[in-house]
Amino acid sequence: MLSGDSTPCWTRALPVPLVALIALGVVTGAATAQTRPSFMHGQNVSPAYEGWEEDDAGRRYFLFGYMNRNWEEELDVPTGPDNFIEPGGPDAGQPTHFLPRRNRFVFRVPVPEGFDDDDEMVWTLTTAGVTEQAYATVRLDYLVNDLVQASEQGALGAGRSDPIIRANTAPVLRIEGDRNRRAAGPGRRSQRRRRAQASAAAAAQPLAASGAGHRRQRDRAPGLLVCLPE
Repeated sequence: MLSGDSTPCWTRALPVPLVALIALGVVTGAATAQTRPSFMHGQNVSPAYEGWEEDDAGRRYFLFGYMNRNWEEELDVPTGPDNFIEPGGPDAGQPTHFLPRRNRFVFRVPVPEGFDDDDEMVWTLTTAGVTEQAYATVRLDYLVNDLVQASEQGALGAGRSDPIIRANTAPVLRIEGDRNRRAAGPGRRSQRRRRAQASAAAAAQPLAASGAGHRRQRDRAPGLLVCLPE
């Protein structure tokens, strides 16, 4: 076929079976790309370095989590040659029981004194015959704030930020009143209840006239007036 601008252009219809095979191959390839193998048991746990944070007093902490590649199996790895942190380990507060899938910001470790950008803290974990490590550093691009944590935990969309979100702060819980308080036990409550019932019963009774042969005496319970013979 010759087009209007004299440029040769040919078209040919593909056989129907060939078109069907090509379409089937495209669909199969897309399905294969979207389907990833998942395992209920038998996979390892990978330690993860989440970043570092600094509190109001200037103390710095490394933040760690992990990825258990199993969907159901929970693994137990005691601290020791298969679960240790250096320097400062082997036990630096890391978990020994690992829940399935991704667990972020599980624990934190104080940054050793004198640590700079070139120093590293390493968490080594061996599970299911596989050894993996997480390397912690105090480089500035690993600094974690509230906005980063909200994003990592799924509270924000990927890359989303605005002035309202950045100004959001965590709630503060305060207890008003005395710092030290005393709660009455069951015995005291029962005693107070009996006194209140006695006071109410006495108030319902008419008082005897105060005259010769009687004297008035107030009981310890407030509001209770008792007439006693002399």
